[in-house]
Parts: sequence; structure tokens; C-alpha cells
Amino acid sequence: MRRMNMTVAGMGCDHCATRVSGVLSALESVRVEGISVPMGMASVSYEPEAISPDEIAAALSTAGFPAEVPRAAQGADTAGAAERGRSEAPAQGWRPSDRGAEPRGEAR
Repeated sequence: MRRMNMTVAGMGCDHCATRVSGVLSALESVRVEGISVPMGMASVSYEPEAISPDEIAAALSTAGFPAEVPRAAQGADTAGAAERGRSEAPAQGWRPSDRGAEPRGEAR
């Protein structure tokens, strides 16, 4: 399993966190590691052979909680980043790792 921390918009209370957790828990091959309402973050472990980070984010977005996948979890998607108007500088925050999430750059 790989671990990923993703930004989740629209969470303002514990009820929202429970809803986000429920959406993530319903996905096959995804395990919720933690939800932070104040930071607007969700931490999950997932099987990359079964589900992609973009599919996880899409499930949250469909439920009304727009989610952003860290660039590191997208792989070498430089064309997609350019289309979204982002620089090619390394992303700040977290990246997935086989041994768990590791901080990179400044903490939020």
C-alpha cells in the first residue's frame, strides 16, 4: 500500500470529516489513515494497482468535497501540471511512499 495526504476543500466541521471518511472508506483498496478539518487534509493508504490518486480525488469531488492530489502522487505528469497553470517547481507538502508519507518542503 502507498500512503498519500491530499488537500480536501469544503470541510468545516466534524460532520464533514465523517462524510469524507465515509466516502473514502467506501472505496475499494483505500484505507483512511486520518482526517484533519483545520488543515483541510485527508490521509489515506491505497493500492495503486487497484485505484489511482485521481480516482480517489474524483470520489471526494463528486461528494461535494473538492480534493487535490499532490503532484508527487500523479507521477511525472508535467503536461497536466502545465495545462493547469502550475510551475514545474517541486510541490510543497507531502509525497506518497511505500513506507508512509514523508514531509517535503514547508509544513502547512
